[in-house]
Amino acid sequence: MYLNRVVVASDEHPSYLPLVPLAAAAWKKFFDITIDIAFVSKRGPDDLLVLWLSQFGTVKIYSPNKDIPDGNLAKVSRLMLAGDFEDDICMVCDVDTI
Repeated sequence: MYLNRVVVASDEHPSYLPLVPLAAAAWKKFFDITIDIAFVSKRGPDDLLVLWLSQFGTVKIYSPNKDIPDGNLAKVSRLMLAGDFEDDICMVCDVDTI
């Protein structure tokens, strides 16, 4: 079995967003894999923060929902993003778990 993708998620919370570069570097160094990032935000694809995240992996933006806390939506969004890769073997993990 070969791992094709690692999917992480974050919202704009300052405790988690800065961990993306560290997670991306660790997965690249130890497993030679680029992460996919589910990002919960109102920002668009041309926003500077989204462009910054894009240097660490492929970013898919999920819009916040007023009825769901962003942290909970981030957890679910990484599962939804992994589901987009039906032919790949994905590992879904917390951005703060390396």
